[in-house]
Amino acid sequence: DAALAIDAGNPEARLWRGIAHANWGACAARRGADPEPSWAAALAEFEELRKRAPGHVEAWWRAGAVRADAGRRRASRGEDPQAFFAAAIAEFDRALELVPSATAVRLARGNAHLDAGVHLQDRGQDPERPYAAAMAEFEEVLRLEPQSAGARLSRGILRYNLGNRASATGADPGAHYAAALIDLDQVIRVAPADPS
Repeated sequence: DAALAIDAGNPEARLWRGIAHANWGACAARRGADPEPSWAAALAEFEELRKRAPGHVEAWWRAGAVRADAGRRRASRGEDPQAFFAAAIAEFDRALELVPSATAVRLARGNAHLDAGVHLQDRGQDPERPYAAAMAEFEEVLRLEPQSAGARLSRGILRYNLGNRASATGADPGAHYAAALIDLDQVIRVAPADPS
């Protein structure tokens, strides 16, 4: 808090406070503890930073990441995460309005669409729209960064889920699974230890 007392508008201090709160919340969630207080504190930091610096791309991106994490947590608990995924996507949209070539943000937005689609598919609902949006994001990241292991991993997971969907509807899943394996094999070759 000393950095903020010296300069209440210090953007780097606010950003890193938000990141610390977000990571603390993620650690709490992994331990089975309640991450919500830390995530709320992170969002408050990012919101304050955006008030002072509306064009701070990372504040929008990080807020979206917190909302996506909250959605994933709700999905894992059997709750409806769709509002959280939608809010995350809106945060990512704003970040990409500011910097359209921000591939990390685009990948995060694709993963939020993917997670929203998986949740719908798991409940027997149609995941076509979020899956199509996710694929478009992963393809764009790969256009901008052809060696992106993270985008290939996410696209492989999406293709795996498309195979599962095809199989569940009686269609031949082979093309989806084959494409998933190609992506996943490339990830193993390019980044065997760290796919991000």
